[in-house]
Amino acid sequence: MSREAPVSVLHDTIADHAAARAWRTLHPAHPEPEMLEVWRENLKPAPASIYRLIFSTGTPRVVYAKRSPDLSVERTMYESVLPKLPIKSPIYYGFLEDPEGMCWIFLEDVGSERLSPRDPTHRALAARWVAQLHLHGARIEAASCLPAAGAERYLGHLRASRERIGRSLDHPAMSPEQREALAAVVALQDHLESRWDGIVRRCRQLPVTVVHGDLRPKNLRVRAEPPGVALYGLDWETAGWGVAAPDLAPVGGRDLTMQIDTEVYRSAVCTAWPQLDAVSLRGLSLLGHIFRSLAGMDWESLDLDSGVPEYFSRPVASLRVIADSVSRGLGSDAAEWLT
Repeated sequence: MSREAPVSVLHDTIADHAAARAWRTLHPAHPEPEMLEVWRENLKPAPASIYRLIFSTGTPRVVYAKRSPDLSVERTMYESVLPKLPIKSPIYYGFLEDPEGMCWIFLEDVGSERLSPRDPTHRALAARWVAQLHLHGARIEAASCLPAAGAERYLGHLRASRERIGRSLDHPAMSPEQREALAAVVALQDHLESRWDGIVRRCRQLPVTVVHGDLRPKNLRVRAEPPGVALYGLDWETAGWGVAAPDLAPVGGRDLTMQIDTEVYRSAVCTAWPQLDAVSLRGLSLLGHIFRSLAGMDWESLDLDSGVPEYFSRPVASLRVIADSVSRGLGSDAAEWLT
C-alpha cells in the first residue's frame, strides 16, 4: 500500500460496511468502529482492498482490514510461520471468509514510518530482521508448504509478461517508439532466459528458506518501541519457499540503492551459511533484482492486455525503466557470479 492518505473516510452507516460486518463476525464483543478509512478499494482479484477501522473504546483502537478472494498465503504466514520467528510482525486479529466468498485478514496498525534505505541505521535494522527471517524460517516445517519461490516462479513471470508484450506489439494504436521500447524489453527477457540454466545451477547451491518476496520500503515499517526501534514486515502475499535472493534485492531505481546492510546480514548468517561470502551476496543481490524485476514486468504488462490505447503509455514506460535497471545490473561486476 503506497498511499499516504486514505481515498475516503466514512463516519455514517459504518456498521453496514463489509469490513465492519466481517470484523463484527470475528469479534462480536468488540465495540463498533466510529470511523472507517478506505485506503484501497478494488473490484478485481488483485491488488487487495485495504480498510482501516478506528474505534473510540476497547482494544485494539485501530486495525487494518485486508480483503481479497485469496489470502491463503498470508493466513499461513500469520498463523503458522510468523509466530515461530524471532522477528516483529503486526498483531494478527484473525481470518474470515464471508458469505460472498471474499477473504478477510485483520491486523494491527504498526504506524506509517517506512524503512529509509538511505539511513544506515535502518539498513542495519533491516539486515538483522531479514537474517532472522531467513535463518529461522529455514527450520519451520510449515513454511516448506508455502508456494515455491525459486527460479521457476520467476521464469514463469518472464514468460507471462513476454507473451503479453508480444500480443500487444501488433496493436494498431501502438506507436513506433512504444514498439521499439517493448522490443528491447523482449530482447532482454530472451537474453535472461538464455542464461536460465546457469541461474538454476546457482540456486541449487543456495539454502532455501522463507522469503517475503516483495521487501520494499512500503512493506517495511519502522516503529519506536522500548528498548529501541523495531521493524515490521507487511503484505506477505508473495511469501514463499525458495532462495533468499528476492529479499536481498536493491530498492531499484537508477542507482540500485541497497535497502539492507549486506555486511550486517552476512555476519548474522555466516555461521549457518558460510558459503555466503561478500562476492556471493553481491551476486545474490543482483539475482534478487532480476527476480523482482521479472515479477514487476509481469505485473506492469497486465494493462497491455486491455487493448485500450490510453492504457499503453504507463506500462510501456514502466517496463522500459525496469529493463534499463536490469541491464545496468547485468553490466556490473556482480554479473560474473551468475555465469
